[in-house]
Amino acid sequence: MIVSGATVPAEQLQPAGLFDEIVPGDIVEGALAFASASSRETRAGTASHRKVKHDNPEAFLQFARNTVGAMSKNFPAPLKCIDAVAASVDKPFEEGLRIDASSSSSS
Repeated sequence: MIVSGATVPAEQLQPAGLFDEIVPGDIVEGALAFASASSRETRAGTASHRKVKHDNPEAFLQFARNTVGAMSKNFPAPLKCIDAVAASVDKPFEEGLRIDASSSSSS
C-alpha cells in the first residue's frame, strides 16, 4: 500500500491493527474526540507503539527491498518507504518518524 499507493478499505485493514480507530460520520468531530481521549490515556496501546510481529522480519524486509527495487528502477522513494517501515521493527516510533522525515527531504 505504501509503495504502490493502492487503496484498501479501512474495514479490511482494521483487524491487522494498522490504526487505532475508524471514525464514522464527521471526520473533524471524530478526530477531535479521538485526540481528546488519546491525550488522557497512555500511548503504549496505540498503533504507533505496537511492535511488529513477524517470524523473520529481516527476511521479509529483504524480500520487499528486492521486489520493490526491481520494480522501482531508479526511483529512490519506494525503497525509502521500505526503510521507514524497517525502522519500526526495532526502533521507537519517534525514531521511525525521524527516518521518514529525513527520507522525505532527501528524495
